[in-house]
Amino acid sequence: MAASLYQNIAKNNVKKNTRFYLPGILTEAGLVACFYILLALGLEPKIKGLMGGEFLRTFVFLGAFIMGILSLVLLFYTSSFLMKQRMKEYGLYYALGMEKKHVSKVLFHENAISSVQGILLGIVGGLLFFRLAILVLAKMMGSNVIPKIQLVSPKALIVSVLFFLVADALTGLMNRRKLSRMKTTELLHSDAEGEKEPKPRYIPLIIGVASMATGYYIALTTQKPLEALKMFFIAVFLVILGTYLLFGAGSIFVLKRLRANEKFYYQKNHMTAVSGLIYRMKKNAVGLASIAILSTCILVLVSTSVSLYAGMKETVDSRYPSQMYVSTRMTDSNDKSVQLPKDALIQALHDASSKTGLKLDTVSEIQSMGGVVLPKDGRWTSDFNPNSPGMDLTQCYSLEIITEKTYRELGGKKLGLKGNEAVLSATRTEPDYGMKEVHIGKENLTVKGWTDFFPVKEDGGSLSNMKRYGIVVADGSSIMDNLQKQYKMFGRSDRLAVTFQDKNKAYRYGSEFKKTFDERVRAILAAGYGIKGSSAHSIDVETDSAWDAMEALTSMYGSFLFVGGLLGIVFMFATVLIIYYKQIAEGYEDRKRFQIMEKVGMGQESNSYSDSDGILPTGDRGRNPHGGSVPNPCEVAADTASIEDIPVRIVRSSGLRNICFDLHSNLPPNF
Repeated sequence: MAASLYQNIAKNNVKKNTRFYLPGILTEAGLVACFYILLALGLEPKIKGLMGGEFLRTFVFLGAFIMGILSLVLLFYTSSFLMKQRMKEYGLYYALGMEKKHVSKVLFHENAISSVQGILLGIVGGLLFFRLAILVLAKMMGSNVIPKIQLVSPKALIVSVLFFLVADALTGLMNRRKLSRMKTTELLHSDAEGEKEPKPRYIPLIIGVASMATGYYIALTTQKPLEALKMFFIAVFLVILGTYLLFGAGSIFVLKRLRANEKFYYQKNHMTAVSGLIYRMKKNAVGLASIAILSTCILVLVSTSVSLYAGMKETVDSRYPSQMYVSTRMTDSNDKSVQLPKDALIQALHDASSKTGLKLDTVSEIQSMGGVVLPKDGRWTSDFNPNSPGMDLTQCYSLEIITEKTYRELGGKKLGLKGNEAVLSATRTEPDYGMKEVHIGKENLTVKGWTDFFPVKEDGGSLSNMKRYGIVVADGSSIMDNLQKQYKMFGRSDRLAVTFQDKNKAYRYGSEFKKTFDERVRAILAAGYGIKGSSAHSIDVETDSAWDAMEALTSMYGSFLFVGGLLGIVFMFATVLIIYYKQIAEGYEDRKRFQIMEKVGMGQESNSYSDSDGILPTGDRGRNPHGGSVPNPCEVAADTASIEDIPVRIVRSSGLRNICFDLHSNLPPNF
């Protein structure tokens, strides 16, 4: 047979089965487009020029990896569905005289046609939407500069095409292997092959319950963030494993228990649905479990990324009670710490405010002490080496200590602290209202109360996973001096806390304000105090601002939102595809069976009970109460072997028993 003949047959087959092939081709096109966009972004060197580009590269490569796994699963699922629907057609080819090698060639050309169409559409879609993806990404990351990126990334293009060609080739080989093992009679009667009643499987049921319980136990009991990162994938794997096992073994167990309950089962609207589901869940379990898992992935991805992105403002506001912090120390050209005059810094702040139009609200001086302690034998000590092997910093606490005077100047209320009394504030942990005393080194403090307001921002350690406590001590307390003498890890910090009248305006024009402030500081220090920079070291006052933190979070969470949204869309289409193919397959299977049920006396009303009561959360419609291919009992009553294919209880409750006895007297007694 000429190659053109195989191609023509394959083209006609694809055309006639458009309702099966088209969803698969469009799905593969969408997967190719998304895969190409993620790879092109990750391989583009100019992406580093964006603020937070390092986060983006990590997220897009992780997204491409997840996309690759999902693509393999969907392609194999689609191929398996198409193969199952066309078994009888391939069997007909054998019956007409074609050899297996000829049918394999037809199958090869069919796979090649669908594969080429899907990949080409995907590449065209990826190229068309790549520019749009860059614009959306830049907007999400808060970047005003859009890098000039070539629309065609040769590396990403080659990798995408090769990956999906290999995936399609693997699915083709799987189908060819399956086809070669089946006989002609098996292929011709594949659509008439009924499902056998599944047996209870207690070992998978027990493993499924144990996996699900363990996964949820880990999720509910894990408190430490670092430990949560380690246990996350273990918990996810256990929950997914438990979901698949419980949808299979668990559903069969529950349905058989319902069938054993005669009061529940022997009702017209329960009997056919339960009996049908017992036979159908054996092959529907994997599809239903996949739909449940994909739906959960959509919810988790979209809700997490959107929540993080929408809550950035609140996160920054909680970490920055004041919008800008200016250090009063700097390092000179000889690497020595120099105390800067506060008057010069305050003057530079007012000059920058006048020039940029950002009106200042308050400028307050903060004198605080910070350090890291480790709870040990009822005391908080800094007598440890944080770099020692095996040291778990999540067990440590980050402390920030200020006086009541500083607390009131920064907006706090009067506390009336005396002697060794202190008021505590908890961050990243719940307040322990039962705590009556705090022992820090050799110092003992009496806890007078707790406050929700602590005006000093979190330092660099705030991004770690340590609990943080803010401590307000009485004016004149010697605890800060004593701790500095006891531990090197405790250090003083003198800063100016700056707030603006319009916070939103400060976020928009803060970078311009900071630039102007730095210029004024250099000029004032050089002209009025004789402090000048050298060629190697310029005078740069250390500043920490809310808008810088906001910019960093926007770039990081924006890139995560982009990848999460893209994967969410792909997961949604994957879910829809599985539901579509599932409905198509069951519709064709049930059409003849419902016709038989109507012929033997079960009308539309009875069938609707079977349909509606058997609906699963995914909309599984059209259930067959007999499970497999069921012959008409009135037509095959003489053949007692075929009657055994009909569930006895269905016949009894449907009123067919008396009819069949009247028509055929040779029915078996248990009928």
